Amino acid sequence: MKIPKSDSVKRRLILPYNKALKKLARKLRNNMTMSEKLLWNELKGN
Repeated sequence: MKIPKSDSVKRRLILPYNKALKKLARKLRNNMTMSEKLLWNELKGN
């Protein structure tokens, strides 16, 4: 049985890079809420 290519190969959608979001992303990473800090510590095992 031959599997159609569209079913056998799943490709991920890659979004284009947006330079305007770089500053915002850095700001959000450096200013996490307490809930985010606790979550990441649990996920990292700290």
